[in-house]
Amino acid sequence: MTVLDPEDIQACLDHGLPAGEAERQLALLESGVAPLRLARPCTAGDGLTVLTTSEADRLVEAWPDLGRGCRLVKFVPASGAASRMFSALSGVLSEGDPPGLDELKRAGQQGSADAALVAEFAERVNEFAFYEELALRVGASDEPPDTGHAYLGYGRGLLSAEGLDYARLPKGLLAFHLYPDGSRTPLEEQLFEAAAYAASSDGCCRLHLTVSGEHLGAFEELVTRVVPLYEQRFGLRFELSFSEQKASTDSLAVDDDGGLFCVEGAPLFRAGGHGALIANLADIDADLVFIKNIDNVVPESLAAPTVYWKKVLGAVLLELRRDVYASLAELRGEGCSESALDRADLLISDRLGGESPRGSAEQRRRGLLQRLDRPIRVCGMVPVTGEPGGGPFWVETAAAESGPGSSQSVQVVEPAQVDLSEPEQARVLAAATHFNPVDLVCSTRDESGRDYQLGDFVDPATAFLVAKSVAGRSLRALERPGLWNGAMAGWNTVFVEVPLETFNPVKTVNDLLRPTHVGRMQQADNN
Repeated sequence: MTVLDPEDIQACLDHGLPAGEAERQLALLESGVAPLRLARPCTAGDGLTVLTTSEADRLVEAWPDLGRGCRLVKFVPASGAASRMFSALSGVLSEGDPPGLDELKRAGQQGSADAALVAEFAERVNEFAFYEELALRVGASDEPPDTGHAYLGYGRGLLSAEGLDYARLPKGLLAFHLYPDGSRTPLEEQLFEAAAYAASSDGCCRLHLTVSGEHLGAFEELVTRVVPLYEQRFGLRFELSFSEQKASTDSLAVDDDGGLFCVEGAPLFRAGGHGALIANLADIDADLVFIKNIDNVVPESLAAPTVYWKKVLGAVLLELRRDVYASLAELRGEGCSESALDRADLLISDRLGGESPRGSAEQRRRGLLQRLDRPIRVCGMVPVTGEPGGGPFWVETAAAESGPGSSQSVQVVEPAQVDLSEPEQARVLAAATHFNPVDLVCSTRDESGRDYQLGDFVDPATAFLVAKSVAGRSLRALERPGLWNGAMAGWNTVFVEVPLETFNPVKTVNDLLRPTHVGRMQQADNN
C-alpha cells in the first residue's frame, strides 16, 4: 500500500483531510470497492409503496396540517457544470473540418447518435429559450440557421467564452424555458415550484443550493434580480442560502503504478462527488428537507403533478415520523410493555422493511431503539422506461447498517455498484421495475429535535472508483458514497411510486426541445 511521507501527511492536514482518512482512501484505491449484493428489486408491495388515487388525495389534503409548524427547506445540488449537455456539439465544433448539416443527417441516419443530436440542434436552434440572446451574440446571417454550416456560428456563440459561455456555466444559470416575458433559468423554476409546497407556516420559503465558488457571484446576482418578483407574486419571503463542497471531503488519487498522484510535488485533491454533500445537508437547519436536482424542472404550465406528488411524499414522511416518534417514546419509557415491542415490530415490518431484532424483551427493546432511532427518507421512484440511473433494491446488508436482526435493507443502487459479470446479479439488476429520479424528502432530527450526526449513517465501503486524467496523465480516484446511495445507507427508507411525468431531467441540450420543457403555454404562444 502507498505510504504517505510526512510532507504528504502535512499537505492532507492543511487541506482539512485527516491522516487516517487519507490512509483509508489509499487502502480502498488499492484493494478496490466490494460490489453490493442484490437480493431482489423492490417491487409493488415488496419494498415499494404504490398508493391508490384516494390514498394520494388524502395525503395531499393532510399536507398543510401535517407540515404546520415545520421548518421546511428545499435542498438543490447545483454545482455541476453544464458541459455534458453540450458534449456532442463540442465534439463537432472541435473537428478540423466540421461537417455540413446534410452530412450530419446522413451520419445520424447511419446510427451516430451525436450526429443526429447536432443535426436536430441545427434545424431547431431557433426554438430554444436562449435563441434570442444567442442570435444577438452571433449577429445577423444571410444563411438560415438550419442549412449548411450556419449552425457552427450558433454553436460557437453558445459555447465560447466570447458568446454565452454555456459550456462553462452550471445548469442552474442557463435559459431553460421560454415565456411571453422572456426566458427562465432552472433556479427560477425551482423558486416557483418551492412556493407551491415548501413554504413554512411562518410565510418563508427557504432554499439551499450547493454551488461552486466560481459561480457563486452569478447565482447571487440572479437571486437579487428575481427573488423580489417571486416574493411579490406569492406573498412569501424567500430565503436562499448557498454552500460549497467542503475541502475536507475531497479525495486523493493514485497513478498507474499505484503511487500517490501528485502535481508539482503536492498531492492532488479532487472533489469527492455528490456524496460529499452529506456534510452540507447536515448543516441545514430544517425539520424537513426536500431534495431535487437543479435540472429536473418543467415550465409552470406543467408543474401541477410535481407539486401534487411532493406534497404526497412530504405527508408520507410526516405520518411515518409521527408514528416512529411515538414508538420511540414507548420504547424509552419505564416498564416498556410487550405490546409496545410488538407495535414497534409491526411498524418496521409493515412500513420500513427488514426483520425485527429477536431475543429477550430487553434485547428486543434495545434493538428496536437502534433500528428506529435514525434519519428518515421517503424517496419517489418512477417506473422504468430506459432512462439511465439507479433504482430501488433489497440489498444483502451487514447488521450494523440495517439494524439488529436484519440481513437485508432497501437501498438506492447504481449499476456501477453491482458486479455485472455475475449472471445472477445482472439478472436482478435487469429485473428492476423502477428507477431513481432523485426525488427525496428527508427528516434529519430525532424526536427531541436534535440533529442526527449524518456521518454516522454513511456506509464508507460503498465509495466509487473512477478513472480520470489530468494533464495527459491517467489516474484512479475515489468518490465518496453517493448522496442518495451509500451516504444514506443507514437511514430508515421508504420508496413510493411517483408518475414518470414528475421526472424531466436535462442531460443534453436537445432535451430542452421535448414537450415537457416547451410547455403548453409556450407552445400556444409560438403558434
